[in-house]
Amino acid sequence: MDDRIRRPNPFRWVAYAFGARLPDRNRRWVLHDVTTRTWVLRHLLRTTVQLIPLLALLFLVVPGPAWVRLGAIASGAVIGYFYSMVYVVEACETRVMKAGYPVGAFYMYEFAGIWQLGEEEAARKWANAVPGDPRYADLNGNGVFDEGDKTYVGNPNPKLFGGMDNSITYGNFSLSVFLNFSAGNKVYNTARNLFSRSVPFVQNFAEVNDFWTPTNPSNAVPRPSQGGNTTTLATMVSTRFLEDADFIRVKNVSLTYNLPPQLLSGVALQRAQVMISGTNLLTFTKYTGLDPEASSRSSLLSSGIDYTPYPLTRMFTLSVKANF
Repeated sequence: MDDRIRRPNPFRWVAYAFGARLPDRNRRWVLHDVTTRTWVLRHLLRTTVQLIPLLALLFLVVPGPAWVRLGAIASGAVIGYFYSMVYVVEACETRVMKAGYPVGAFYMYEFAGIWQLGEEEAARKWANAVPGDPRYADLNGNGVFDEGDKTYVGNPNPKLFGGMDNSITYGNFSLSVFLNFSAGNKVYNTARNLFSRSVPFVQNFAEVNDFWTPTNPSNAVPRPSQGGNTTTLATMVSTRFLEDADFIRVKNVSLTYNLPPQLLSGVALQRAQVMISGTNLLTFTKYTGLDPEASSRSSLLSSGIDYTPYPLTRMFTLSVKANF
């Protein structure tokens, strides 16, 4: 695959759609701006068309005066456009196929902390940034923020995975424990990009409480900003939201008790067994998302991106088996 033919970061979609020229000096890495804006506008139009039936239904079924129904329509539109950004994340240049690298390897900026007080001049030259803005490693050493600063940063495919099944029997009791594990892979936590980016109306995760201020020089969470260069920098696809996905999971535990024959004498039963089992009981991991195994796409080229699919359900089962 030609790594020069890729869409620019669609988190800047609105600016591109209306003709803005954002800092991206290494032009050979992206398609022509006209093509980009055409793609962005088509995405906006497609989302609008898809929302029309839902918004019309909301207007018809929501009770109350017209202003209440209009408010429901506005809320539905905001939610619809917000979740359409999940598509935008997928379209970002999160990976580039290249000989010598794993299939679907992550390709993005390296998060390098937050610009601090006293670094104003360097921040301005780098990307017209200010203290409190996120910074990324200048890997090509040209002193500015551009596509040449991207690099391969992780593998969505585990280096090691497997399981272990153990069964122990003592008297009439039998205990079975199954563990599965995975190690050596990364997962991109899209939920954190959406809810921990320090944009005021989507500051949903607790980690945002540690946002940068002059008196709280955080090196992890940028200053709050709605729009502008800070928001553009804060929403870039980078290693800030790329996490280790190693885990060990207690997948299944079952305890079985075989009733002794003497208890069944005088009863029309030859054998009886009682079993209680639990599935997805515990997961040991440092991954902060809902599930370290999350991968919302089946394709190898888009694996390892967590769009928060419904997590594995913890279940308990009680069963009785009887032979007459």
